[in-house]
Amino acid sequence: MYNHCHLFFTITDHNSDDDFQTNLTYEERLESAIADIGLLRNYSRPAKRSRTVKQKPGPKAKVVRLRFYLLPDGSDLPKFTKPDPLIERHQNLGYGFPVMYYSNFKGKNHPVALHLSEDEFKEMLQSLFPKLMNKTFTLYTQNQRRKLTEAPFHPQHFKDLKYQGVVIIKIQDATGNFVNPTNSLTVPTSTAALTTSTQPSTSRPVPVSTHARPVPVSTPARPVPVSTPARPVPVSSPARPVLAPSTTTEHELTQATLNHQTWISSGTPVVTFNPRQYLVNEQDIDFASSLAADREKEESRQAARARRTLERTERTRQRDQRKEAIEQLQIKAVGDLHILFITSLAEDHVSLVFVLPDQTVLEKTVSKKTSSEILHLYVEACTDVVLAKLVYCGQLLVRQDSTIESLGITGNSRIIVEENLEEILDDSSSEEEPEDSEPINLLNVNDLADLETRRDRIREGLLPAINVTVKREHIIEDVLSTYRDQPDIIHHHINCTFVGEENALDLEGVTREMFSVFFMAVFMKFFIGNLHKLPRVDARTLFNGTLQIIGKIISHAYVLCNYLPQGISPLLYIFAGNGIYTDELLLQTFSAFITETDSKLVNHLLSNTNWDGLHAEIVNLISTYGGFEVPTKTTVRQSILDLAKITMTVIPCVPISKIKVGMDCYHLLWNGVTEPVIINLMDQYKPTHLKVINLISYTTSDDPTLCSLEEKVKTYFERFIRSLSNKQLLHFLKFWTSSDILCVPRLYVSFNSTQGFNRRPIANTCSATLQISRFYFSADELIEEFNMYLSHSSSAMFDSI
Repeated sequence: MYNHCHLFFTITDHNSDDDFQTNLTYEERLESAIADIGLLRNYSRPAKRSRTVKQKPGPKAKVVRLRFYLLPDGSDLPKFTKPDPLIERHQNLGYGFPVMYYSNFKGKNHPVALHLSEDEFKEMLQSLFPKLMNKTFTLYTQNQRRKLTEAPFHPQHFKDLKYQGVVIIKIQDATGNFVNPTNSLTVPTSTAALTTSTQPSTSRPVPVSTHARPVPVSTPARPVPVSTPARPVPVSSPARPVLAPSTTTEHELTQATLNHQTWISSGTPVVTFNPRQYLVNEQDIDFASSLAADREKEESRQAARARRTLERTERTRQRDQRKEAIEQLQIKAVGDLHILFITSLAEDHVSLVFVLPDQTVLEKTVSKKTSSEILHLYVEACTDVVLAKLVYCGQLLVRQDSTIESLGITGNSRIIVEENLEEILDDSSSEEEPEDSEPINLLNVNDLADLETRRDRIREGLLPAINVTVKREHIIEDVLSTYRDQPDIIHHHINCTFVGEENALDLEGVTREMFSVFFMAVFMKFFIGNLHKLPRVDARTLFNGTLQIIGKIISHAYVLCNYLPQGISPLLYIFAGNGIYTDELLLQTFSAFITETDSKLVNHLLSNTNWDGLHAEIVNLISTYGGFEVPTKTTVRQSILDLAKITMTVIPCVPISKIKVGMDCYHLLWNGVTEPVIINLMDQYKPTHLKVINLISYTTSDDPTLCSLEEKVKTYFERFIRSLSNKQLLHFLKFWTSSDILCVPRLYVSFNSTQGFNRRPIANTCSATLQISRFYFSADELIEEFNMYLSHSSSAMFDSI
């Protein structure tokens, strides 16, 4: 074999024939073959890089990073390699990972100094887990087979072990986890002591090996930690020997011991028992107790299910009986309504228009002597409304035997029909929902188109217009008195006229002008805030109905002409809807509510960690808006959120609720509207330069010469729009459409041939049409002339039809 191997390497590596010379000994040939093998290995290996500069070792680590997990007593060990629901249950009970080092089913490493002593290590763990205070506990490491091994309270141990897993902590119970072997393994030698009761001891006996060395009495027994809690052992369990009666002799007792020649100095022998059998018996006891508990839970669950079934059946039977009785009452009410109509005089007849929840209309001519109860039953009999709620002029008609004449209905009227959801829900509140049932969202608007559909249906059902006359100088008093004196105006169109501007014909443009001027004045008197405003907390307006009327005007303006005040914070509209908002929206509207300087500071604190020289400004910000503690860099977001909640929701809570009551004059308009719908609605109405330019529709001439002039003026006009500031853009849009928001679908521009002193922009606000001259020969000329006319006070008034 050596000759073959030597021959191979000899042929491959060199052509020497010395290896085949007869004068070489066997040992020399063997050495030559080994040298050839080493030469071949050196050729096949890559060359080692020589270190020209000796690298210095870095500083030694002073900490070890560990993940700690407090395991409840008797619980299984969760799986840390994947999201385990058991981890979340432990966290909810105060166990598991430390709260500050836990996120999404995973624990984070906690740095532990290597120089900590055992007591310092325990104090550090007690600071992480409050449940460890005044408790005895043990550390464990786990291997790949999830087997736990006890570990000492020395950080250096984990460093030397290079342990990367989770350190398990278990609380040791003083009565069940630490037992005294001498108390559970000794038998009294006296006859009187042997006549003990057959009831077993509650302490767990510790298994003793057959060759255990006897422990003297003077030596204190070392407690042996046991992972399972102590459990009383039944009498029939063979894990503990049954003591003989009092007639047992000392010789028989000695024979009962395994090592009868080994005695403790006190004369107490070491009693034998089978540790494996004891463990099996304890496992059987655990299984039996858990099985009994599961059976008891299942029986109680079955009994509860049967009870719910019987109750549901009884409720169904009672509901069917009530339904039959109500149907009989409805049939009788329809007959009584017809009899009253026939037997009454024509002067006592009134025509009622019922607007149903789906915005359909039901018309009926009835007698003024008809009772309110019969009217409710008639609506329920002729429609799909289960429990009707009738609203007349914003007031709820009480369901009683009083006639409609006594309730104020003396002429043709319009009545809003709604579903009385409160009583329906109260009637069904006793019915228990299934265990896994989800809450039912009765009304929820997640699309802007749904809100616009609601608005259009309400607008289609409005009654003919009511004439309204106001003065610009007293716009707030005139509008508030109009809505206060005529509560049913919200169910009508309006025909507005400004005193001194009677030439203007209202085709919706003058109405938009009234609402726009009114809210500009209202913001200055009843609201506070910078860009986003909220109602002011003022005792003069909280209890006299002013805020409720403002809420009605907000809804009425939106229904009539799509006008929605942009200065109001979106939180107010959200509170009128489903009332749910996000933290991001709260921060945005808070930043727009406070002053510009405070807004810049808030944005800096949320986006930048460099706070040098800002301490005084931060203290001023916190104290101004109701805070009492300067935030740190880790708590700044939550602190600003708390300030925003106090400023935007808590302080103006009462005035916001008053406005919400007024906005609910159309009960199905805002109900259930969500935050995305409100944000999209306000973004759609917010004017920008690009939006205005994209909405323009030009009417050009058919003449080529005039058309070329108009094309140039179009370019000049759009350049003028881009040159305006945001405030100037709102003012120009108000001149064009009588509104400072984009509440019209299109903007129209037409051209005329005015020149000289007659050349000026002319706005037809009802149709949102702007007339400009086609004879502008530069952009500067158009911009200068437009700014001159728009800055004049007369541009805000109507002077012709």
